[in-house]
Amino acid sequence: MEIIFLGTGGGRINLIEQERGTGGFRIIGDINFHVDPGPNALAQLHKAKIDPKDCSVLIITHRHVDHCNDANVILEAMTDYTRKKDGEILIATRNCLFGDDKAVTSYHQRLPSRIEILEEKEIEINFGNKSAKVIPKKAIHDEKTARGFILEMGGKKVGYTTDTEYFKGLGEQYKGVDLLILNVLRPENKAIPGHMDREGAILTLNEAKPRYTLINHMGMEFTKEVLERELGMIRKRTGCRVDGAEDFMRIRV
Repeated sequence: MEIIFLGTGGGRINLIEQERGTGGFRIIGDINFHVDPGPNALAQLHKAKIDPKDCSVLIITHRHVDHCNDANVILEAMTDYTRKKDGEILIATRNCLFGDDKAVTSYHQRLPSRIEILEEKEIEINFGNKSAKVIPKKAIHDEKTARGFILEMGGKKVGYTTDTEYFKGLGEQYKGVDLLILNVLRPENKAIPGHMDREGAILTLNEAKPRYTLINHMGMEFTKEVLERELGMIRKRTGCRVDGAEDFMRIRV
């Protein structure tokens, strides 16, 4: 499978300034996924020359605007300009689906063929002879229903932590994945509640020992020089292969 990053930025200032994009990422494989389509997801897809309609599953890991702003328009694209149901699936957390400030409108929730709540149970996805599994994982974030997940598809495992602070056992949830997409908002030891910093990343990777890690969802403090310094320290203290994700990066798993 291939991962295409449509935005690798996080934090309120970056959300407005767009130093790094906030479009989430596409997973292209036996089944195509879009994960966390924040602001500019649609525009970033066009810049990357990816057909927005070529997607079967939308995953939203929590109800914050930098993860869900373009969710409704992506659903319209997935369903061929809203004209047909062809097995499309929406997987989202409770706060994305219910309540007065839900991320996906009632109208747009009627567009996909199937809706699943990203909570505890594993979600099986089958399109003919093509299959995948989404396995929700615990996160600690100020959006209380937030979840990370592991995607199993084509014999590979990709983990995505979403926004979470470090907690004991976080890395164990992603042990041995082929790729871990690790959201790290701040460098050094500067964590704020519900988010990761370098020290939390080191603890997570020492538990998980993934085959490869990409740092994602970085805030404005992650200049090029700071990122290289932090990556060097993370590599030294974990022995893991780890790099920083970049907007429009494509990586095969």
